Amino acid sequence: MTLRLKALLIVGVTLVFLLITLYLSLSGIWLRGFAQIESQQAYLNVKRVTEALDNDLKELQSTAADWASWDETYQFVEEGNETYIQTNLEDAAIANLQLNVMVFIHRGGRIVYDQGLDLEEKVTVPVPDSLRQYLAANPRLFQNTNIASSLYGIVVLPENPLLLATHPILDSHQTAPSRGTLLVGRFLNTEQVQRISTLTHLAIAVYPFSLAQLPSDFQAVKNQLDRPPSNFHTPSEPQILIRLLSHERIAGYTLIKDIQGQPGLLLRVDIARDIYQRGQQGLRYLVAALLIVGVTFGMVTLWLLEKWVLLPLARFLATVKHIRSSGNLSERLLTPGNDELSRLGIAMNQLLATLQESQRQLRQSQERYQSVVDNVREVIFQTDAKGRWMFLNPAWTELTGFSIEESLGLPFWKFIHPEDRSYQREKFHRLIQEQVQDNRCEIRYQTKEGAGRIFEVHYRLRFATDGAIAGIAGTLNDISDRKLAEAREQAKTQQLEQTLRELTQTQAQLIQSEKMSSLGQLVAGVAHEINNPVSFVSGNLEHANHYFQQLLDLIDAYQQHYPNPPAAIQAQMEEIDFNFLARDLPRLLDSMQVGADRISEIVKSLRNFSRLDEAEVKRVDIHEGLDSNLMILQHKLKAQGQQAEIQIFKEYGNLPKVECYPGQLNQVFMNLLTNAIDALEEKRVTSNLAESPWIRIRTEVKDAHCVLIRIADNGTGMTETTTQRLFDPFFTTKPVGKGTGLGLSISYQIVLEKHKGQLLVNSELGIGTEFTIELPTSQSEGDISYGNMPTF
Repeated sequence: MTLRLKALLIVGVTLVFLLITLYLSLSGIWLRGFAQIESQQAYLNVKRVTEALDNDLKELQSTAADWASWDETYQFVEEGNETYIQTNLEDAAIANLQLNVMVFIHRGGRIVYDQGLDLEEKVTVPVPDSLRQYLAANPRLFQNTNIASSLYGIVVLPENPLLLATHPILDSHQTAPSRGTLLVGRFLNTEQVQRISTLTHLAIAVYPFSLAQLPSDFQAVKNQLDRPPSNFHTPSEPQILIRLLSHERIAGYTLIKDIQGQPGLLLRVDIARDIYQRGQQGLRYLVAALLIVGVTFGMVTLWLLEKWVLLPLARFLATVKHIRSSGNLSERLLTPGNDELSRLGIAMNQLLATLQESQRQLRQSQERYQSVVDNVREVIFQTDAKGRWMFLNPAWTELTGFSIEESLGLPFWKFIHPEDRSYQREKFHRLIQEQVQDNRCEIRYQTKEGAGRIFEVHYRLRFATDGAIAGIAGTLNDISDRKLAEAREQAKTQQLEQTLRELTQTQAQLIQSEKMSSLGQLVAGVAHEINNPVSFVSGNLEHANHYFQQLLDLIDAYQQHYPNPPAAIQAQMEEIDFNFLARDLPRLLDSMQVGADRISEIVKSLRNFSRLDEAEVKRVDIHEGLDSNLMILQHKLKAQGQQAEIQIFKEYGNLPKVECYPGQLNQVFMNLLTNAIDALEEKRVTSNLAESPWIRIRTEVKDAHCVLIRIADNGTGMTETTTQRLFDPFFTTKPVGKGTGLGLSISYQIVLEKHKGQLLVNSELGIGTEFTIELPTSQSEGDISYGNMPTF
């Protein structure tokens, strides 16, 4: 598109835009004012109609006041004489008052007389039953005790809306008390609406608010008019809505409330839009004048542009085309004058000089780049969006043996190791789809001779000028030798780490075994030293009890043969309370015997536990080993301070003899029971254990060659992460100084390696933990005996 055409378009579009802007602005300002005047006139017309209705109501109120404040009416409502009816309530008299309804109500609530009148036929008709029902439902309308209690308003009846007024019946001087209420009404039927329309010279439509089938325009404004008035309406002003009915007419709507203040009637006043149409006509004249002025201004502007801008610019363009076609950057433009076009010519001459210098530098840069690409040891590559080689430098041939000519155009995965081709092809397509900007990976390529080489690949996406993905670009670096060296170093490192772990575990086991062996020797010595005195005490207690019984028998014999002993003996017996001694000493000896038996049981448990250094395999009773550990830990199970006693639930099955290392298995039981006690104590401290702490020991036969020992508690429990590391050496969840992290690790090795069994754990945080020991009944093939089982 030429500048001449662009100038024409710019001027034309500018004028059109200006005219449209002026039209929209003026129409918004101009027509808004006419619309406001129109709406204001519609608002005033609606008020005229509502005021006309209000005048009719006030007229009814005046009529009711004239008839109610009359001595004859005052007497009639009390006596109900026919003379008043014949004289004053003739059809012609009521028709002159333009009344459809007239009701005399006694102060007691009964209707003394009512009369209805058809104003068109001038004949008496019954008062509508709907009015009677309304009066019965709303007695306050005829409870007028004074003039101030008079009412007037609209009552919506099924037949027609009724303009209603009430007044208390008083004497002519209005001094006597009220004897009742006079009610007068006029139906707001079609004739009355037409009368008001003729009076106000306005088109009026009235519908009951509760009518189900309202016209669409009434239905649209019904809910809006029923809302509370906005801040712009005072309570005394009606709420009026203005709506467009068509291009020619506008309507005003208002809600007329009934005599009880509830929505009664919907009123619409239609008005012709003469004011607004005249405003539109004036706006069209103004726009036509602006169009003529704009076209004239545009033509003058185009002529000036042609003379002072377009012709010199055409000459400038011809010179530039000549330089472009010749390719001679040494030519220069003529720059007469001192305007913007002349300064553009000077800038173009400077640009030509700069381009001439840039071309020289570009040739030098290309030569340097080509030298680097040809001599670098890394492969520099580019692919298209389908993964085909688009560029490769000579290093490709040096590293793979494939020539550049035979490689270009082929997908890069054709040169990848066959085991990795499918994966790398899918990865490339995923990279293109997800638009991963850059990445690094290691890929196995295959040389022309079939050898595998590992290349470190650095690449990133290439984009075309339109923003679409053009492919990838990057480098390939042969790291095969480095990866081989890393693999060797990693293998050595793993071997050293494994050796270190084995040494650490062996050292821990030796330390723990030595500690337990020393402990076993100490316990065995203590048990031996205690056992002799306890046996002596226990044996002598039996003789002491026998001797004491013989002495008591002797004293009883003395008392039988000498019932009256000397006073000195009697005094001494009372002083030592002989009867109490005779009763209490047997109990004292019995408690001493119980204590001695308890010490014997503890010594027996210590002897069983002291066999930690036994190296031979024996068939033993698992239950006795468990009971021995419970006996040793009895002091930890009892209540201490705020800690409740730990309950022990034994659910022992009928187990066979188990072939095992008794001392080492005892060590496993001790570790598991101690951990359970510690977990219960921790839960009491940290979580305020509400339920009673317990430990459950359950044994059962899994099959003919295996038994299960389950030790469970309701302690703190453990997370899944903790249970996964529970049997690692030196791993502990206890505070520093309370645990070494070796107990469960050694127990695991004792069960797994020494006894070819399994040690399993099942735990839930906050619920508890259960350890399961699975032991073969025999360490070698043989029969399982259920006979008498030796003790630990």
